[in-house]
Amino acid sequence: MSNRYLTLAQILADHVAWEMDHNKGKCANLRDANLRGANLRGADLRGANLSGADLSGADLYDANLYDADLYGANLRDANLSGADLSGANLRDANLSDANLRGTISIIAGGAPNGWFTFGWLRAGRLSVRVGCREIGLAKGREYWAGKDDRREVLAALAYVEAVAKLRGWRTEE
Repeated sequence: MSNRYLTLAQILADHVAWEMDHNKGKCANLRDANLRGANLRGADLRGANLSGADLSGADLYDANLYDADLYGANLRDANLSGADLSGANLRDANLSDANLRGTISIIAGGAPNGWFTFGWLRAGRLSVRVGCREIGLAKGREYWAGKDDRREVLAALAYVEAVAKLRGWRTEE
């Protein structure tokens, strides 16, 4: 039976079985799924494929998204409070207006100059995103240096770096 005929509850149950024993169940593949407004509170989606999924407005409170692939996912207005995003692929993910309070492995840097800014732990080091630009700290500072209208961005990068250091994350590229 293909995933398109399975219910979300069945996909999640199969994923939990797979997490417990890789010979049972199946890793969740929710690539490009429409999960807008879905209730995924406390869901165990470790290692799941959620790339390109529409999770706008979804409730992911305390969800386990460790090592999940969220490449290009729409998480706008999602509740990620308390979620574990350690090792998750957030490249090109939209986290605008998402609730990130208490989220493990994400540092919200605000919206300097109207660009949503966040840092996250990826592959053991800090990754930074400002608007649609994913950039390292050193390259970001170099890019925005000397631009008076981008001083807020530099302040947001400094904040994200300071919090990352407090958490013991590697910040150099």
